[in-house]
Order: sequence, then structure tokens, then C-alpha cells
Amino acid sequence: MTLDFERFRLRTFLDALHDGGQLDVRDGPLDLVDVAAALEGNPKAVLFRKVGPEGWDLAGNVAASRERLALAFGTSVAGVMAATGTRDGREIVLTLETLRSAGRLTRDSEGRYILDRG
Repeated sequence: MTLDFERFRLRTFLDALHDGGQLDVRDGPLDLVDVAAALEGNPKAVLFRKVGPEGWDLAGNVAASRERLALAFGTSVAGVMAATGTRDGREIVLTLETLRSAGRLTRDSEGRYILDRG
């Protein structure tokens, strides 16, 4: 089984949103407590480049419109309901179990998943 991991990366989706003019990029530093106010009422997805004292990247509002959901599922706005209705999680669980069984998906000491792409 060959899985296209790049297709489902958040970074890939953010690039597509940017290319479609649906991403608001905020490069300036922002306190974590101010994120919700920056997202409220914003019609676009937002990528913050420097959140908190660590300066982490953070994305918000990425699934807050039918257009963005359609882009995420690779369908039209009219096809969103059909696309989401067919993805009930079983496919994801089966893929994870297959990767675990093959020894390609493990967890580190902090509980984060690690994928061996080899």
C-alpha cells in the first residue's frame, strides 16, 4: 500500500489556501491569549508565524467555510456532504493499524506518533 502523506499534510493544505487567496498570514509576534480575538470574524484561515514566547506557528479557521472543506476533501462545495459522509474514520483507523502492524508507526517518550517513511 502506497500512501501519499504529502497530500494530507497541514502545510500542503495551507499552501493551497494561500494560493487560493484564502489564507491570512500574520508574521508579527502574538501572545497566545490574543489568538481567539484575531480569528473571530476573520473570513479567512489564519497562519500565525510567531505565537507565544516560543514563536510557534499556529493555524486557525482552516475548516471554517464550505470552500475550505471542499478543498481539504478534494471536491466541490456541492460535494462536501457526500465526501465527508464517506469518511467516518474507519479508513484512517485501518491505515494506522496497518502502519502499526508493519512496525512503521510508533510513539516517542512523550506520546507523539513517529512514522517511519522507509
